Amino acid sequence: MLKNEKLSDEKFQAIRKEVLESWPTGAEVDIDEAVEYHKLHMADRNVPKRFLRARAEGDILIQPRAGISPINACIDLLQHLQDEGLADILPTSVDSYTRANRYKDCEEALGKSEREGRSFLNGLPVVNYGVKNLRKLVESLKNPMELRTSSVDARLSAEISLAAGYSAFIHGPICPTMHYHKNAKLGKAAEYYQHIFRLLAVYTEKGVPMTADVFGTFSNVGVPQSFIFSNVIIEALMAAAQGVKYIWPNVIMQGNLVQDVAATQVLPGLVQDYLEKFGYKDITLMTIANHWTGPYPIDPQGAYALDAINTVAAVLGNADQIMVKSLDQGLALPAKEANGAALRFTRLMIDYLKKQKVAIGGDDLEIEKAMIIKETRQLVDKMLEMGDGDPIIGAVNAYEAGVMESPFSSNVNYNRGKVMVARDSEGRCRYYDIGDLPLSKDIVKFHQEKLKDRIQKEKREEDDINLITDSILSLSRGYLV
Repeated sequence: MLKNEKLSDEKFQAIRKEVLESWPTGAEVDIDEAVEYHKLHMADRNVPKRFLRARAEGDILIQPRAGISPINACIDLLQHLQDEGLADILPTSVDSYTRANRYKDCEEALGKSEREGRSFLNGLPVVNYGVKNLRKLVESLKNPMELRTSSVDARLSAEISLAAGYSAFIHGPICPTMHYHKNAKLGKAAEYYQHIFRLLAVYTEKGVPMTADVFGTFSNVGVPQSFIFSNVIIEALMAAAQGVKYIWPNVIMQGNLVQDVAATQVLPGLVQDYLEKFGYKDITLMTIANHWTGPYPIDPQGAYALDAINTVAAVLGNADQIMVKSLDQGLALPAKEANGAALRFTRLMIDYLKKQKVAIGGDDLEIEKAMIIKETRQLVDKMLEMGDGDPIIGAVNAYEAGVMESPFSSNVNYNRGKVMVARDSEGRCRYYDIGDLPLSKDIVKFHQEKLKDRIQKEKREEDDINLITDSILSLSRGYLV
């Protein structure tokens, strides 16, 4: 039965046995051997330790989105992003077959890639390569590694990558379920992620710190931060229940400086409050600010400008790391040169800003902070109520009942199409239609008035659906409003 409690050793090992036997490379995983490998070879390339050092030094880390096949090409890419782009943390994004656990199809694509001299995969197939091959990648680099999967069931990917030398794993069950898998069920995804979070905790308990990088849900259409944060908090509580000690909550920059600074400043406190409410008082939190995750401008100058405003907001909001988007993000899969240039640009922006005592303040900022906090608490508290205090059960029940709904979700089980979002006259993300979200009347009125102000200023019809599409696409077109 699904419940937000630590897996017993017996249950954890039984699940591990089944997972590791699901593909031949699982036989290469031995936690005790992997722990010794980390201690001998990765002690100075550990994600939590790198974050703690940066915080002590008053620095902000940068990480790109990257990962290609074959492995030699991935090594070349990551070395470029490390040496030329000055990335602090290096990622590996897996391919679509791996996300769907279609390892046989992945093997065939690898063979075809080798025969034809070009890749037929859109990421690195970590499961098919296995621990031994992944260690060749890890050992070719100087920086710590994080795995990115966007998968509902990433248990084998996690087992293999952590054993190979990675020390961080991004995502919990909500974002992959809502945005990457058409038919996935949140309850089953939550069970899978309990295993992953417990795995991270086991390594930590054996002396190798591991990070759970919780994303909540996407904002590629520009949603109010309260929706993202409520899901982040649920996933943080899931990770903490399994014994994870290093949790990185994510905020997504959306283009409005005041709203983004407000969100980045309040996120860690919100997560901390709920962790302490459940008795988790020994957790280290670090805030990850993501460059806008929606459509990007096609021209490099527009991408530079968007990265710049996102970076300023992240620095002023006291983020610990910035997830950097490439300058050619609006064209195709990023080229290493453009990805590296975006990283170096972001590093320079951070270095110019981080020692300056610049602050955004005043009533405007405080109103945004207060609204984000109030909205987030109402969403989280409703989920807890629907689970009789259990965050996982509550989240599953809320999504199944439509009380929670991720706007424009690709999952047919949860996309009711009721919740709609748009930007107000200053480009701040608001609820256009609240749907069945459990938000109080004063909050609904606040959002309605903000959008009504834009409608009146632009002389639009009150039911103009183009307000939504304009809001989604505005940043890719080179403007906020």
